[in-house]
Amino acid sequence: MSLWRRASPSRGAARRVGVGAGVVHASAAQPPLQAAAAHAHSRAAPADPLTATPPSLDAASLAVAAAFARAAGAAYAADDDAAAARVAPDGFALAGAGENWFTRWVVLDSEPGPGKGGAPRRRVIAIRGVVWGREGPLDGWRLGRSLARAWPGPLLAAGGGGCSPALPIPGVRAHAGAADLAGELWHHLRGAVRSAPADAEVTLVGHSLGGALALLTAAAAAGGRERPLGVTQFGAPPVLAAD
Repeated sequence: MSLWRRASPSRGAARRVGVGAGVVHASAAQPPLQAAAAHAHSRAAPADPLTATPPSLDAASLAVAAAFARAAGAAYAADDDAAAARVAPDGFALAGAGENWFTRWVVLDSEPGPGKGGAPRRRVIAIRGVVWGREGPLDGWRLGRSLARAWPGPLLAAGGGGCSPALPIPGVRAHAGAADLAGELWHHLRGAVRSAPADAEVTLVGHSLGGALALLTAAAAAGGRERPLGVTQFGAPPVLAAD
């Protein structure tokens, strides 16, 4: 059962920084994520992910990655207040949270930075990895059996919840058990994805299994022609490959 709920905006005061010449420094203007992203986002260029050489990260890009890492950590927080406290310094407010039998997630929103070159508005959905033995709805035996289904299988395109059957995405294969988990997770996350402001960049982040589910969920959403979703993973196992 999904325990999705909306959360009231965080009331904590955020530490604010700015970015100049690729170096993060103290200011009174923007939260770290917005300031750093404004710098990194303005220089981003499209690239083929299969052939491109990974770019070196400057201070601004590392600041964005660090903010996403803290967002991923917020999914492990003991409660909503603790999750909100982890991400408030980066300019995020907790917009919602939920959990089911195999994971927990938090929905985080940030406002756009000022000016034409300011950081984009963001919605980040952070997905937790496995926490064995933790109190809550985790069904460890069932999850273990899902993860043991490691043979390659189809990844189904995200559906809208209607009567039409989900179709396999051509050209890709996925970890069979994890793909099934991602398909179930999408039904919980699609409301948060579709309700994001039209001008917001929506990113799925996660650590370990949470990162794997982020990738599979975003790929399934792309196959279902949902809005584009970014993905940032930390220590995630490989679960998706070209067929």
